[in-house]
Amino acid sequence: MAPQELFVVLHLPHDIKFTRKQLLQLDSEAFKGFVNVFIEAIKVEIKNYRVIFNSFYELEPEYAHHYREVMNRKGWHIGPVSLCNKNTKDKSERGKKSAIDEHEYLKWLESKAPDSVVYVSFGTIVKVTRSQFYEIVVGLEACNQDFIWVIKNEHDRWLP
Repeated sequence: MAPQELFVVLHLPHDIKFTRKQLLQLDSEAFKGFVNVFIEAIKVEIKNYRVIFNSFYELEPEYAHHYREVMNRKGWHIGPVSLCNKNTKDKSERGKKSAIDEHEYLKWLESKAPDSVVYVSFGTIVKVTRSQFYEIVVGLEACNQDFIWVIKNEHDRWLP
């Protein structure tokens, strides 16, 4: 296959086309890293109850149906969270100040009903921009659901 020749990604509701040139080189470290992350993500997805999607059924019904019926997986379609309030100052003033230690968090968790707090963590590999970070915060708060979000230390400077 020539680098510019299109090929179709199989087993999806629509024809998604790429050229080899658009993809990572198969022998590159970046590709090997991507494959390892992808495999780990699939393992986690399979053993968890549901996956959260930044989309909604009416926007992508074929993919929601494919995920549920063909792949036999469950998901919550809660998006699009990126369309929330765009005012950066407003976003930065959301949430409560994080000035309590882990014992206070555990005490808070124990005061909640079982299965009523959402745990959010993107792991140590995912990198988000400042604007993506704030969009996620806005989306989580808009759900009106108690949550704990574990964030890498490098983002501490962004937290209100």
